[in-house]
Amino acid sequence: QGAPGDPWQPYSTSISGSGHTAKTEYGTNSASGDRSVRLWKAEEVSTSGQEHKRHLTTAGNYDASQLYLAISKDENWASGNAGTVEEYKDKEGRIVLKRAWKDESVKLSTYYIYDDLGNLSFVLPPGADPDGSSISQTSLDGFCYQYRYDGRNRLIEKRIPGKGWDYLVYNKLDQLVMTQDSVQRDNGKWLFSKYDVMGRNILTGIASSSSSRDTWQSSVNAQSALWETRDDANTSGTGTGYSNASLPTSGIDRYHTVSYFDDYGFYGNSFGAPG
Repeated sequence: QGAPGDPWQPYSTSISGSGHTAKTEYGTNSASGDRSVRLWKAEEVSTSGQEHKRHLTTAGNYDASQLYLAISKDENWASGNAGTVEEYKDKEGRIVLKRAWKDESVKLSTYYIYDDLGNLSFVLPPGADPDGSSISQTSLDGFCYQYRYDGRNRLIEKRIPGKGWDYLVYNKLDQLVMTQDSVQRDNGKWLFSKYDVMGRNILTGIASSSSSRDTWQSSVNAQSALWETRDDANTSGTGTGYSNASLPTSGIDRYHTVSYFDDYGFYGNSFGAPG
């Protein structure tokens, strides 16, 4: 792929200095050497109540020719590994590894690990040395991305480098209704979102609760009210102009946002419609 200017044109004997173009080469992985790829797996945890968790394991490299390889070479590439970026995909088209070569010997590899249902479970950046034979829990928590899913393939727990676990709770419509990070957990707080019958986010805020993610998920699963309705007379007493039917209904410290749709007759609007 060329660009404006003689040096950036595809190589031609009639154009002096040409040939500095982006190039792409295709192939497959090898079992050893520079094109080898470590085989990481996200194994299911069999302990009752912890089946959503995954354990990172490895036992050597992929066999040769099991992954598709695309090598991108920048405009200044001349030969060898330096200036190239490799992308390896499995037979389902999922990216397994992205590897950039800083020079002929230094490679920066980022691995993407999927569970048995195809969900992204781990991202292993170069700082964790994922080409090596093992990754300690300290490195996993300090450098890597970790994701956990429930039986409906919804992301319910995630951890990014240098941060504690984030928890997520969904209603029966698969709408995200509550989230909590590690700092909020230490302080017994949850962020919440509420929706109207059209699935539009109408309320967000923060609530006090020491209940676990599992407890909240069970409560939300059992809740029949999935959305709020307009309450222009403020009979609910929330001061938001909406009912207070979906969880959480108590322990609300404050609302962060309140959104109204469709008309200007909402509670507290003393200005009426524009124009």
